Amino acid sequence: MLLPQSGRRLARQQLYTSSRKSPCPICGRIKDSDCRWSYDWISCHSGAAANHLQPGQTLMVDGLQWYLAAVEAGHSGCSHVYRPHTPRQRPQFTRNKLQAVTEEDLIVRLCRYFYRELRPREHASLRLPAWELCQPDVT
Repeated sequence: MLLPQSGRRLARQQLYTSSRKSPCPICGRIKDSDCRWSYDWISCHSGAAANHLQPGQTLMVDGLQWYLAAVEAGHSGCSHVYRPHTPRQRPQFTRNKLQAVTEEDLIVRLCRYFYRELRPREHASLRLPAWELCQPDVT
C-alpha cells in the first residue's frame, strides 16, 4: 500500500496516523491523528467515506481491495476496522468427481442393505428342506 501524497511504500511494522501530510486512506481525515493504519490494518475513526458498507463488504483503497472487518471498534467504539481482502480459493469439482463419489456411496449403501436385510433371509432360506422332499398341503 502506498502512503497518500508521498508515493512511498508502507513498512510492515510501522503504524501511521492521520495528519495534514498523510490523510486517512479511507476518509481523508487530516484534522487529528484519530485514524491509524499499517501494512495490513486500517482503523478509520469516522468511517464517513464507507458508511454504506456492511461488515464483510469490500472497498478499493490505493489499488488494493480491503474489507470492513469491524464496526464500532477501538477503545472508544468509534472506529471502522479494515483488513486486506484475499478471496478464498474454493476447490473446483468436476462432474466426474461428483459422479464417482455418488456411485461409490450407492455401492456402500447397497452393501450395507444386503448385509442388514438380505443376509438373514438368505440363511433362513438355506435351512428349508429341498422342495422335492416337501409334501403338498392338502386341505
